[in-house]
Amino acid sequence: MSPSVHFLEWVNHEARFGVRFRDAALGHYVSDGLVVSVWHESRPGLRQRAQVNHSNVWVVGALPGQRELSPTRPFWVEVQDTLGRFLPCSFQVELPSQKLLTLGCLPDTPLSPMRPPEPAIPLFSAPARQADSTLAVLRADLWDTSRDSAAAWARLDVMNMKGLLLVRGMADDKGRAALFFNYPNILKDAALHELSWPLRLEAYYAPPPKPVPRVPELCAALNQPRAWFKPDTSSAKAHLELTLHYGQPLVVRTQQDPLSRLRLTPANP
Repeated sequence: MSPSVHFLEWVNHEARFGVRFRDAALGHYVSDGLVVSVWHESRPGLRQRAQVNHSNVWVVGALPGQRELSPTRPFWVEVQDTLGRFLPCSFQVELPSQKLLTLGCLPDTPLSPMRPPEPAIPLFSAPARQADSTLAVLRADLWDTSRDSAAAWARLDVMNMKGLLLVRGMADDKGRAALFFNYPNILKDAALHELSWPLRLEAYYAPPPKPVPRVPELCAALNQPRAWFKPDTSSAKAHLELTLHYGQPLVVRTQQDPLSRLRLTPANP
């Protein structure tokens, strides 16, 4: 006799959270090395870890503290990179959602690297990232002159002289920034060691609360107000005009700063 089978409950394996992450420097999806945690804002100690599927989507099948598909509630998502390539970040979303997550707060500026066609959350390079030697890199140690401390989580934009954004990046909690990007317009048969490009650098920064958060809130970090550079110890500029040389890191600093830092003045210190 065949044993009888009783279905006590139908288990719905439909994902209630799905998100892709994009390397902000190079444009491709990130599907390895991340720890993506989801929790309800009222229960930060109860976290669910997302898993990545074959479509590069990080998914959670069951939200912590919520069994029903509706109504939606505010959840926090935190991203850490175990491989040290990307800065950590967090953001708030309404869940559950049957669509790939996107953030309406992301600044809408065209990037030179091709964006993937589906919604994706950008991840920004960490200063210790090991990148391909064929990439350009801009480095800076950002310093907040209003607080006399590191400009933690400041945003930097690198553009060409026509205003096209080449790469967007962020400093870490110690003000250290590394922006990796493709060299613009390398002509065929060009002598690489002779190539150079004019660039424009802009900064966006508001002093974070104290103590400086270990993980920045992504929307707040990306929508900081414009900051002023101190190219030397006596003047201030809304942007810097720089020259990038092929094969040479572009290290930006304030002239006469004894620690080779790049000083910033927030618009509203």
